[in-house]
Amino acid sequence: MRVRISLKRFLYSGLAISALWGCASPAMTPDKRGATLAVDPVAYWPNTVKETSGLAFSADYIWTINDSGGAASLYGFDRKKKKLEAVVKLKGAKNRDWESLAADRQYLYVADCGNNNGKRKQLDLYRVSLASLQAVSKASAGSVDKGSVIAQRSQFSYGDYQKSSGKFSTNFDCEAVTLVEGRLWLFSKNWGDLQTRLYMIEPSVSQQIVQPMMTLPVGGMITGADYNEETHQLALLGYSKVSAFGYSFIWLINVVDGQPDWDHAQYHRLQPYAQWEGIVWEDNGHLLISSESSPLGKQQLARITLPLR
Repeated sequence: MRVRISLKRFLYSGLAISALWGCASPAMTPDKRGATLAVDPVAYWPNTVKETSGLAFSADYIWTINDSGGAASLYGFDRKKKKLEAVVKLKGAKNRDWESLAADRQYLYVADCGNNNGKRKQLDLYRVSLASLQAVSKASAGSVDKGSVIAQRSQFSYGDYQKSSGKFSTNFDCEAVTLVEGRLWLFSKNWGDLQTRLYMIEPSVSQQIVQPMMTLPVGGMITGADYNEETHQLALLGYSKVSAFGYSFIWLINVVDGQPDWDHAQYHRLQPYAQWEGIVWEDNGHLLISSESSPLGKQQLARITLPLR
């Protein structure tokens, strides 16, 4: 999600609010705060994906999407070279505000859940067969444009929805979806109170109303999520509401008995600061994250090396 802000407001908001931010979050107890982690650049991506807003793996590709009304397409980057090799259109899909990707062994899911005005009551989820995606991605050798695949659409809404008081103040925005034990976990991006609510979605149900399972005091705005099924560890990516002099962060949370173990969650600031929005586990010790183009830098893919557990 791209936020445009004037230089005067950009600087004022940072100076006026950043001093208050550090002591305002109830999430940050000493036992939860870990070391600041370096973000190491891997590749600067082309302008084709300058609003990259989600990451997911298939056998040969790292997939991403553009948000905010971009084309209804998936963009596949070679997993080794990190270069764009496939653009695949989704039949039957519309990109109103695509924000997140998730994948299991059969399907890739696209979450059209962006809602920074707080006015959307019905949200969309698209499901794409990985076998179909893989087949079309291997076709048309030498061409980046690979054709199209069919997307199955389902819809969901929040059972606790409340009308927003204005733009960038809603607690019913979302940019983070991941798969945990067969269900989609959706984490809200709360502009208003800087927490996140967890909803659980049944991916095979065409119409559903979801209720919040819990609220986590993350102390910022969650922009990405991914779950490692080997280590049972959840990674939440986010950044501060303050634009200037802000910061990015991740939460690392163990999942125990199908629930986030918040009591033992660990928080890490990220350096450098950027508009990081996509996240995926590369392996048990590394995360890949992507940032869209912003005043903080160009669109890129980067790696985080995690501390030993």
